[in-house]
Parts: sequence; C-alpha cells; structure tokens
Amino acid sequence: MGDENVIVYFQGDREAIARSYVSAATETLDKMATGVLATALRQKPVKAILFSAERDLELARAGGPTTHDQSVTNCGTKVSVDVIHLIHVQCASPDITDTFRHELTHILSQAAGSPDLEGALYKAPSWLDEGTAMYGQTGPGQQLATAQAAARANRLIPFSQINLANDRANTTELFYGQSYLMVKFLIDRAGPPKFAEFFAAMKKGIAYETAMKTVYGFDMAGFEKDFLASVGAAGPAATVAPTTRASGSQPTAAPTTRGSGAQPTAVPTRAPAQDTSDDNSIDGMAIGIFGAAILFGLLGVMAFLISMVLQNNRKRAAAAGSAPPSPGDHRRLDD
Repeated sequence: MGDENVIVYFQGDREAIARSYVSAATETLDKMATGVLATALRQKPVKAILFSAERDLELARAGGPTTHDQSVTNCGTKVSVDVIHLIHVQCASPDITDTFRHELTHILSQAAGSPDLEGALYKAPSWLDEGTAMYGQTGPGQQLATAQAAARANRLIPFSQINLANDRANTTELFYGQSYLMVKFLIDRAGPPKFAEFFAAMKKGIAYETAMKTVYGFDMAGFEKDFLASVGAAGPAATVAPTTRASGSQPTAAPTTRGSGAQPTAVPTRAPAQDTSDDNSIDGMAIGIFGAAILFGLLGVMAFLISMVLQNNRKRAAAAGSAPPSPGDHRRLDD
C-alpha cells in the first residue's frame, strides 16, 4: 500500500496500520522536506517494511542481528536512502508512527546535507542527524524530559563528547533529548531557511563546523555557550559516560530504539542517564585488587627462590658430609 513517495509492505490484516504510515509520510515530507530542509527524496518510492517483532527486524539486517544493550529495543532502522525497517510499537512518543517519521527524516537529512561523493569529513555529526530526525516526529517524547532534567542538574553531555551516536541505555535518552534541543535551538534562533542553508553548505562539501560558522556566525564553543544559556544550564557535566558509535556503517543508519518498559517512538527511547560515580569506584577497586595480586605474586616468587637456595645449600652440605639438617626440615637427608 502506498503512493508515489512511500510504499508500506506488511503481513496479515494490517491494512489500516499501513495506511496510517502512508499518511505519516505525507505529513513528514511536508514538514521536513518542504518546510525545514528544503530538499526532496533522492529515490522514490521509499519502501517501508513493517515487521511483526523486533527479532524479525534484527534478522533482516545486513550481517544479521547486532549486539547492543539488552534494555534498549530496536524500533526501526533506516537501511538505505529508500528502505526503512520498523515494528509497529511505541518507542518514546505517544504517536506510534513517530518511529517511521524519525527514520524517514534520516533519509531526508542525508539528501539535504550529504555530497554526492560522500567522505567521512562531510557527514553530519550524530547529534545533528538524530536531533533533526527527532524534530521530524510529532513530538520529542520522553527524551525531552530527560534532557531538561539534565540541564537543570548541569549534567548535559559536553559538545566535545556528543559527536558519536550511542546505544547504551544509561546515556541514550539524554543523547537523543539533548540532540533534539540542540537542533531546535538552531531552528528557533534563525528560522528554517537558515537551517536548510546549513545543510546545503555541507552538501557542497564544507565541513559542518565551518558551515556552522558561515551560516550562524559561531563555532561549536560559541554554540555550546549560547545553547546552555537557552536551556538554563550553568554548564555541561564535567564527565559523562562515554558515548559509543551505534552499530552501522554511518551515523544516519543508527537504529531507533526504546528503553525497557518504555513506549515506542520514531526516535530511540532510552533509559535515563545515570550517575557514573559507581563506575569510578568500581574502577578504583579493580585497580586495588590488581595491585594486591601483583604484590602477592612477587612475594610468592621470592619465597620460591629462597626455598631453592636453601635446598641447594642442604644438598651441598650433604655431599660434603658436614652440615646438619636445617631446622624444621623433616625429610631424610639421603632421600
């Protein structure tokens, strides 16, 4: 079922569900392709394959299922510029079609910002890619509340650490929520036309930091300062749990996921960010245990060497028929 832009493939009696995704595609193209990114689909129609369960979706991935935090559910993935895999569940947003809107926006942002001959330096950073995809949803979902709470506690992810996508449950919600707020800040600051100009500059092969300076007049340090002020944060966290690149060949392919017990979304729902102080204490304990093990090992070696020296001395004494047995040695000297 579909139209010239999107075809939804499904099994069983799910025609009404498929129709809702076609309608969502029309709304997303109007909002993001026309209104925000000033772009168009590179290839039409986009094929959206609706799986019945996450396991089926994972098995359909190139190379098979991926290994990720088991408390994070994969709700959908942009497979290529014209293929989306998804399951019909809520992720983090009340709108069950938001996973599809999120992944379709990934396709649009790639069309808007990636040069025809892509190079690693020209790809949009993950915060920009995921934040834009979240902006394409009907709403940001629970990740927004997580990011707002982190802002109040001055525990936002430093901009120097947010360029990698992430699939760890303890930082996922914060990553997506903060990425959404960063994109919203850029759009609100100068309007959608400037945001589209930002992507157009990257499409010409300009590195995103240079494009930002050209279009918005500030670098990442200036962006971070103004952004933190806008969300009421005194500063980012001094340290955060390290972000890791989600499996996949490029940031825009990062799957939409949800944390355990969360409701689906077009955006990955993740478990709330957690304090890393326990991790630090565990690291200190591990170092202490490792040091003690080395010390005991050295003592054992020294004891062994001393016993060997004493044994050799006794043998030499026995051979010479002189020295008496060593105190505490209950073995016969002629063994």
